[in-house]
Amino acid sequence: MTCDGWYTLFGLPRTARAAYGRRHRGIWRQALLEAGLAGAATDRWVDAMYDHLRTLEFAGRTPPIGEQAVWLATTTGVPIRTARVRRELDRLLIDSPVRAATGVHEALEQLKARGLRLGIVSNVVFEAETGVRGVLRRLDLDRYFDARTFSSGRPWGKPRPELFWTCLAQMHRPPSSAVHIGDGPYDVLGAFRAGLTPVQYSGMDPPRSSYRLSSRFAFDLPPHQHATSWKQFVHLVDAQRERIPSSPSAPRSS
Repeated sequence: MTCDGWYTLFGLPRTARAAYGRRHRGIWRQALLEAGLAGAATDRWVDAMYDHLRTLEFAGRTPPIGEQAVWLATTTGVPIRTARVRRELDRLLIDSPVRAATGVHEALEQLKARGLRLGIVSNVVFEAETGVRGVLRRLDLDRYFDARTFSSGRPWGKPRPELFWTCLAQMHRPPSSAVHIGDGPYDVLGAFRAGLTPVQYSGMDPPRSSYRLSSRFAFDLPPHQHATSWKQFVHLVDAQRERIPSSPSAPRSS
């Protein structure tokens, strides 16, 4: 079994999202101000970078923070203190009131008890991978997983299939034996393309603004199941366990 990170395993409560967004933008804006860019221009360039990142993710590419800083420095013509930006983004994520999905610990315990191998397949776009890993440890979620595959720093991300294949290869499982749970269209389409059984999760009410581009997929998604809770997802897995072979054969590598 594989699962997404944001708004599947964990997420921000609705009341905290606006403040998190403002602080996130403020980190990049401050980096531009310190580099000498005029105040009125910083918001436009931060908006442009966010749009650029969403467009890349739509195509299955999620550049890491260092590459984002290079793009911003190149387009604005001012230097960016990349290490400081990365530290501030990590601190923001770790200090924010990120919470685990309701029932996720109990569900993961049950899935492990059934002998399933568990993996994370997650796009990391606006944070650094170090911060996401820190959140998983703080929420006591990391211990359940046999493999963790994040898109940051790789040549591809969801909805391309390679991220799924890489995670399954680490767990020595073929796609035909795996189920993936995730909240967004990228999860459904990517899992289907990779040969997994996709389940779309809606238990954490993800922010719709993050789906501005990915929602284009939502009108023509391949067949998939739905789960409104992690408890329901466990039932879905149980219902098709006879279709999950015990063979440890690995999928093709990428």
